[in-house]
Amino acid sequence: VPEVAGQEESEPTSSEPVAPTQEVIQPDPADPVDNIDPEMAEIFLEEGEDILEASGVHLEHWIAANDASDLPALQRQLHTLKGGARMCGAQTIGTLSHELEYIYEGLINGKYKRSPALVTLIQQSHDQLQTMLDDLKQGGAISSAAGILRKLRCFRSTGTVSDERISEPKGA
Repeated sequence: VPEVAGQEESEPTSSEPVAPTQEVIQPDPADPVDNIDPEMAEIFLEEGEDILEASGVHLEHWIAANDASDLPALQRQLHTLKGGARMCGAQTIGTLSHELEYIYEGLINGKYKRSPALVTLIQQSHDQLQTMLDDLKQGGAISSAAGILRKLRCFRSTGTVSDERISEPKGA
């Protein structure tokens, strides 16, 4: 805590909370909670696999050729994936798709610039979406996307990619 000139730092009293020695990370109230509808999930999985396959082709081409014409297709594909995921109750997949959709929109309108770190973050996000779709297909808990969501949100607010670890155990 920076000291203000002319003021002395006061000792905490028993009524003042003492800062913990280790940061406690509270869940973000905006983080999604899944409530899967099995019938809708079956329909979504068919569409989701096709979408991720098509977006993978566009992503690979954008990375290799730096062709901005791939970005609108990627944005549309993520928008469609988001809608299908939310309809079947896979909110974690929908939220991650939504964050990626924002990134593509920012790249399209020039708000964000391509960088090696951003390309890596986007690739990791697509890999995470595939893992989550695989989890849904297997009927288990969908892997947490909290770490990658933090990185995407950090990028959107600061324009830089953080170095924090993004892999997390299922159900975390």
